[in-house]
Amino acid sequence: MESNQALQRVHRIGKSCADGEPRVIIAPFLRYGDRELIFSKANKLKDTKYRISADWPKEIIYRRKLQSKKLVEARKAGKIAFFSRAEPDKLFIDGVFKSI
Repeated sequence: MESNQALQRVHRIGKSCADGEPRVIIAPFLRYGDRELIFSKANKLKDTKYRISADWPKEIIYRRKLQSKKLVEARKAGKIAFFSRAEPDKLFIDGVFKSI
């Protein structure tokens, strides 16, 4: 990480596991731009046991789960499908918003 990124209170969640599995780390960023920079580089962790994901509220996770089938089907059909970063429960398929 570059030295100019500012984080708030960084902490781990849960207890240490005997199997060596890494624990979840919560790292709130002070600036949205820093968060986006880190998320844009998350693909460098591919094929490792580490990953980066957002810590969404349960309500957002539930709404995304309701739409995940549409997301998978659209991608299998060769369409561009994604959840908005600004509004993480809104699904877009080929640039068009799809409601629940």
